Amino acid sequence: MTARSFLIADDHWAVRKGVREIILNLYDNADIYEAKSHQEVLDLLLVKDRFDLILLDLAMPGMSPHKGFAKIRARVPTIPLVILSGTDDPSTVRDMMKAGA
Repeated sequence: MTARSFLIADDHWAVRKGVREIILNLYDNADIYEAKSHQEVLDLLLVKDRFDLILLDLAMPGMSPHKGFAKIRARVPTIPLVILSGTDDPSTVRDMMKAGA
């Protein structure tokens, strides 16, 4: 069975750890990468651009949520990108869905 490849991007280590555990409980053979900023995601995508799923926190240091998401989406337009965020602002949710989340 082919390993599933995931990228967990969140600036809080506890969130990354929790999401990692959930994925490992679902997929025995998961290949999991982590990033704690939008820039780390972009840097990682320069060397590995094939993931089955990217789980992304919007509010991370160094870049605005909209700009960070747009840069990541532009780099990998076909990879499913799911937003994991405490933000529940309806306009932000709509904007991210229109942008490809």
